[in-house]
Amino acid sequence: MDELMFVAKKVLSLAIMPIPLTVILVLLGLYFMGGRGDFGKAMVFFAVMVLAGLSQPDIARQLSTPLEEKYVINHQPIEDECVVMVLGSTHTDNQAATVQQQLSDTANARLLEGVRQYKMGENCQFVVSGYNGGYLLDPHAQVMGKAAVELGIPADNIVTLDEPKDTIEEAQALYSALGPSKIRLVTSATHMPRAVMIFEALGMEVEPAPADFRALDGMWWRPSADHLLTSQRAVTEYVGILWLRVRPNIEQPEGPTRVAEPLEQPEADIAVAQGG
Repeated sequence: MDELMFVAKKVLSLAIMPIPLTVILVLLGLYFMGGRGDFGKAMVFFAVMVLAGLSQPDIARQLSTPLEEKYVINHQPIEDECVVMVLGSTHTDNQAATVQQQLSDTANARLLEGVRQYKMGENCQFVVSGYNGGYLLDPHAQVMGKAAVELGIPADNIVTLDEPKDTIEEAQALYSALGPSKIRLVTSATHMPRAVMIFEALGMEVEPAPADFRALDGMWWRPSADHLLTSQRAVTEYVGILWLRVRPNIEQPEGPTRVAEPLEQPEADIAVAQGG
Protein backbone atom coordinates (compact mmCIF):
# COMPACT_ATOMS: atom_id res chain seq x y z
CA MET A 1 0.00 0.00 0.00
CA ASP A 2 2.81 2.43 0.88
CA GLU A 3 4.50 1.70 -2.45
CA LEU A 4 1.22 2.28 -4.31
CA MET A 5 0.65 5.58 -2.51
CA PHE A 6 4.19 6.68 -3.33
CA VAL A 7 3.73 5.92 -7.04
CA ALA A 8 0.33 7.64 -7.09
CA LYS A 9 1.79 10.74 -5.42
CA LYS A 10 4.69 10.88 -7.87
CA VAL A 11 2.42 10.45 -10.91
CA LEU A 12 0.04 13.15 -9.68
CA SER A 13 2.83 15.59 -8.86
CA LEU A 14 4.49 14.93 -12.23
CA ALA A 15 1.24 15.61 -14.07
CA ILE A 16 0.89 19.12 -12.63
CA MET A 17 4.51 20.15 -13.18
CA PRO A 18 5.04 22.75 -15.95
CA ILE A 19 6.89 20.61 -18.49
CA PRO A 20 4.67 17.48 -18.34
CA LEU A 21 1.57 19.68 -18.08
CA THR A 22 2.41 21.61 -21.24
CA VAL A 23 3.09 18.37 -23.09
CA ILE A 24 -0.32 17.07 -21.99
CA LEU A 25 -1.99 20.33 -23.09
CA VAL A 26 -0.31 20.20 -26.51
CA LEU A 27 -1.41 16.60 -27.05
CA LEU A 28 -4.97 17.43 -25.99
CA GLY A 29 -4.94 20.49 -28.21
CA LEU A 30 -3.84 18.46 -31.21
CA TYR A 31 -6.58 15.94 -30.45
CA PHE A 32 -9.29 18.59 -30.23
CA MET A 33 -8.18 20.24 -33.46
CA GLY A 34 -10.03 17.46 -35.28
CA GLY A 35 -13.54 18.42 -34.15
CA ARG A 36 -13.17 21.68 -32.21
CA GLY A 37 -10.36 23.41 -34.06
CA ASP A 38 -10.40 26.77 -32.26
CA PHE A 39 -10.42 25.17 -28.82
CA GLY A 40 -7.54 22.88 -29.77
CA LYS A 41 -5.51 25.75 -31.19
CA ALA A 42 -6.12 27.77 -28.02
CA MET A 43 -4.83 24.91 -25.87
CA VAL A 44 -1.68 24.53 -27.95
CA PHE A 45 -1.08 28.29 -27.93
CA PHE A 46 -1.56 28.47 -24.16
CA ALA A 47 0.83 25.55 -23.60
CA VAL A 48 3.52 27.10 -25.81
CA MET A 49 3.18 30.47 -24.03
CA VAL A 50 3.50 28.82 -20.61
CA LEU A 51 6.58 26.92 -21.75
CA ALA A 52 8.14 30.04 -23.27
CA GLY A 53 7.36 32.15 -20.21
CA LEU A 54 8.85 29.70 -17.73
CA SER A 55 11.98 29.51 -19.90
CA GLN A 56 12.65 33.23 -19.40
CA PRO A 57 15.36 34.13 -16.86
CA ASP A 58 13.27 36.86 -15.18
CA ILE A 59 10.35 34.54 -14.48
CA ALA A 60 12.62 31.71 -13.33
CA ARG A 61 14.41 34.10 -10.98
CA GLN A 62 11.18 35.55 -9.58
CA LEU A 63 9.87 32.06 -8.86
CA SER A 64 13.10 30.86 -7.23
CA THR A 65 14.24 33.92 -5.28
CA PRO A 66 11.60 33.81 -2.49
CA LEU A 67 12.62 30.21 -1.78
CA GLU A 68 16.37 30.73 -2.03
CA GLU A 69 16.47 33.94 0.03
CA LYS A 70 14.94 32.33 3.11
CA TYR A 71 18.26 30.75 4.15
CA VAL A 72 21.72 32.12 3.40
CA ILE A 73 24.98 30.24 2.92
CA ASN A 74 26.07 28.81 6.27
CA HIS A 75 29.61 29.68 7.36
CA GLN A 76 29.15 28.91 11.06
CA PRO A 77 31.37 26.27 12.72
CA ILE A 78 29.50 23.20 13.95
CA GLU A 79 29.66 22.96 17.73
CA ASP A 80 28.88 20.07 20.04
CA GLU A 81 26.88 17.36 18.28
CA CYS A 82 27.97 17.11 14.67
CA VAL A 83 25.66 15.46 12.14
CA VAL A 84 25.80 16.63 8.53
CA MET A 85 22.79 15.37 6.58
CA VAL A 86 23.06 15.62 2.78
CA LEU A 87 19.78 14.98 1.00
CA GLY A 88 19.78 12.82 -2.10
CA SER A 89 19.22 13.62 -5.76
CA THR A 90 20.01 11.40 -8.77
CA HIS A 91 22.89 9.57 -10.43
CA THR A 92 23.65 7.32 -13.39
CA ASP A 93 25.10 3.82 -13.72
CA ASN A 94 27.97 4.95 -15.96
CA GLN A 95 30.70 2.58 -14.78
CA ALA A 96 33.26 4.24 -17.08
CA ALA A 97 33.08 7.41 -14.97
CA THR A 98 34.38 8.07 -11.48
CA VAL A 99 31.81 7.78 -8.72
CA GLN A 100 31.58 11.54 -8.39
CA GLN A 101 31.08 11.91 -12.15
CA GLN A 102 28.09 9.58 -11.92
CA LEU A 103 26.27 12.13 -9.77
CA SER A 104 23.88 14.70 -11.24
CA ASP A 105 24.78 18.38 -11.08
CA THR A 106 22.36 18.81 -8.18
CA ALA A 107 23.80 15.86 -6.28
CA ASN A 108 27.34 17.16 -6.81
CA ALA A 109 26.42 20.63 -5.59
CA ARG A 110 24.85 19.18 -2.45
CA LEU A 111 27.76 16.82 -1.85
CA LEU A 112 30.41 19.53 -2.19
CA GLU A 113 28.55 21.76 0.25
CA GLY A 114 28.17 18.81 2.60
CA VAL A 115 31.92 18.21 2.55
CA ARG A 116 32.50 21.91 3.28
CA GLN A 117 30.10 21.75 6.22
CA TYR A 118 31.72 18.53 7.48
CA LYS A 119 35.06 20.32 7.73
CA MET A 120 33.47 22.93 10.03
CA GLY A 121 32.97 20.39 12.81
CA GLU A 122 34.96 17.72 14.58
CA ASN A 123 34.42 13.98 14.18
CA CYS A 124 31.14 14.55 12.36
CA GLN A 125 28.76 11.90 11.13
CA PHE A 126 28.28 12.42 7.40
CA VAL A 127 24.84 11.09 6.47
CA VAL A 128 23.76 10.52 2.86
CA SER A 129 20.49 9.05 1.66
CA GLY A 130 18.47 7.86 -1.30
CA TYR A 131 17.25 4.62 -2.88
CA ASN A 132 18.10 3.16 -6.27
CA GLY A 133 15.15 4.71 -8.06
CA GLY A 134 13.74 1.26 -8.70
CA TYR A 135 16.09 0.57 -11.62
CA LEU A 136 19.67 1.62 -10.82
CA LEU A 137 22.37 -0.83 -9.73
CA ASP A 138 23.22 0.92 -6.46
CA PRO A 139 21.25 3.01 -4.00
CA HIS A 140 21.91 6.71 -4.40
CA ALA A 141 23.17 6.85 -0.81
CA GLN A 142 25.96 4.40 -1.61
CA VAL A 143 27.08 6.38 -4.66
CA MET A 144 27.02 9.63 -2.67
CA GLY A 145 28.97 7.97 0.13
CA LYS A 146 31.67 6.64 -2.18
CA ALA A 147 31.93 10.03 -3.87
CA ALA A 148 32.37 11.58 -0.42
CA VAL A 149 35.28 9.20 0.18
CA GLU A 150 36.81 10.40 -3.11
CA LEU A 151 36.56 13.92 -1.67
CA GLY A 152 38.34 12.98 1.54
CA ILE A 153 35.60 12.04 4.01
CA PRO A 154 36.70 8.99 6.08
CA ALA A 155 34.52 5.98 5.24
CA ASP A 156 34.08 5.20 8.95
CA ASN A 157 32.33 8.55 9.44
CA ILE A 158 29.83 8.03 6.61
CA VAL A 159 26.34 6.72 7.32
CA THR A 160 24.12 5.65 4.41
CA LEU A 161 20.33 5.51 4.41
CA ASP A 162 19.61 3.35 1.37
CA GLU A 163 15.80 3.15 1.41
CA PRO A 164 14.27 6.68 1.47
CA LYS A 165 12.43 7.66 -1.71
CA ASP A 166 11.65 11.29 -0.85
CA THR A 167 12.38 13.98 1.71
CA ILE A 168 9.79 12.79 4.21
CA GLU A 169 11.26 9.29 4.16
CA GLU A 170 14.76 10.74 4.49
CA ALA A 171 13.72 12.58 7.64
CA GLN A 172 11.99 9.51 9.04
CA ALA A 173 15.01 7.30 8.30
CA LEU A 174 17.36 9.73 10.03
CA TYR A 175 15.03 9.90 13.03
CA SER A 176 14.95 6.09 13.20
CA ALA A 177 18.75 5.96 13.07
CA LEU A 178 19.69 8.82 15.39
CA GLY A 179 16.55 10.05 17.12
CA PRO A 180 15.61 13.75 17.35
CA SER A 181 19.07 15.05 16.55
CA LYS A 182 20.59 18.45 15.90
CA ILE A 183 21.65 18.39 12.26
CA ARG A 184 23.41 20.55 9.70
CA LEU A 185 21.03 20.02 6.77
CA VAL A 186 22.37 20.30 3.22
CA THR A 187 20.10 20.47 0.19
CA SER A 188 19.32 22.73 -2.76
CA ALA A 189 18.42 26.30 -1.85
CA THR A 190 14.99 26.07 -3.49
CA HIS A 191 14.28 22.82 -1.64
CA MET A 192 15.51 24.01 1.76
CA PRO A 193 12.30 25.69 3.07
CA ARG A 194 10.25 22.53 2.53
CA ALA A 195 13.02 20.27 3.85
CA VAL A 196 13.31 22.32 7.05
CA MET A 197 9.53 22.08 7.56
CA ILE A 198 9.71 18.29 7.27
CA PHE A 199 12.69 17.71 9.57
CA GLU A 200 11.42 20.15 12.20
CA ALA A 201 8.03 18.41 12.14
CA LEU A 202 9.85 15.35 13.50
CA GLY A 203 11.39 17.35 16.34
CA MET A 204 14.86 17.82 14.89
CA GLU A 205 16.90 20.97 15.42
CA VAL A 206 17.89 22.07 11.93
CA GLU A 207 20.79 24.28 10.91
CA PRO A 208 20.22 24.93 7.18
CA ALA A 209 23.18 24.87 4.79
CA PRO A 210 21.74 25.58 1.33
CA ALA A 211 23.54 24.76 -1.92
CA ASP A 212 22.81 24.69 -5.65
CA PHE A 213 21.48 28.25 -5.97
CA ARG A 214 19.67 28.68 -9.29
CA ALA A 215 18.11 32.19 -9.18
CA LEU A 216 20.59 33.54 -11.71
CA ASP A 217 20.53 36.60 -13.94
CA GLY A 218 20.19 36.28 -17.67
CA MET A 219 19.16 38.16 -20.81
CA TRP A 220 15.38 38.48 -20.76
CA TRP A 221 15.07 37.69 -24.46
CA ARG A 222 17.09 34.47 -24.25
CA PRO A 223 14.98 31.53 -23.00
CA SER A 224 16.82 28.36 -22.05
CA ALA A 225 16.25 24.85 -20.79
CA ASP A 226 18.16 25.74 -17.61
CA HIS A 227 15.70 28.52 -16.79
CA LEU A 228 12.80 26.19 -17.55
CA LEU A 229 14.23 23.59 -15.18
CA THR A 230 14.70 26.28 -12.51
CA SER A 231 11.07 27.33 -12.90
CA GLN A 232 9.87 23.75 -12.68
CA ARG A 233 11.88 23.11 -9.52
CA ALA A 234 10.41 26.21 -7.91
CA VAL A 235 6.86 25.21 -8.84
CA THR A 236 7.54 21.74 -7.44
CA GLU A 237 8.56 23.28 -4.12
CA TYR A 238 5.53 25.57 -3.92
CA VAL A 239 3.24 22.60 -4.55
CA GLY A 240 5.11 20.56 -1.92
CA ILE A 241 4.88 23.34 0.67
CA LEU A 242 1.16 23.72 -0.02
CA TRP A 243 0.72 19.97 0.44
CA LEU A 244 2.52 20.10 3.80
CA ARG A 245 0.25 22.90 4.95
CA VAL A 246 -2.85 20.97 3.92
CA ARG A 247 -1.54 17.74 5.50
CA PRO A 248 0.98 18.87 8.13
CA ASN A 249 1.07 15.65 10.14
CA ILE A 250 4.10 13.51 9.32
CA GLU A 251 4.20 10.03 10.80
CA GLN A 252 6.86 9.92 13.47
CA PRO A 253 8.75 6.62 13.56
CA GLU A 254 10.04 5.02 16.72
CA GLY A 255 13.63 5.94 17.07
CA PRO A 256 16.30 5.03 17.15
CA THR A 257 14.88 1.64 16.15
CA ARG A 258 17.83 0.52 14.05
CA VAL A 259 21.45 1.32 13.51
CA ALA A 260 22.09 3.02 10.18
CA GLU A 261 24.33 1.00 7.91
CA PRO A 262 27.89 2.24 7.30
CA LEU A 263 29.12 2.85 3.81
CA GLU A 264 29.71 -0.34 1.81
CA GLN A 265 33.36 0.24 1.03
CA PRO A 266 36.03 -2.26 -0.10
CA GLU A 267 38.86 -2.65 2.40
CA ALA A 268 41.42 -1.19 -0.01
CA ASP A 269 39.34 1.95 -0.53
CA ILE A 270 38.82 2.37 3.21
CA ALA A 271 42.57 2.13 3.77
CA VAL A 272 43.17 4.84 1.18
CA ALA A 273 40.43 7.05 2.65
CA GLN A 274 41.96 6.74 6.10
CA GLY A 275 45.47 7.42 4.88
CA GLY A 276 46.59 3.79 4.97
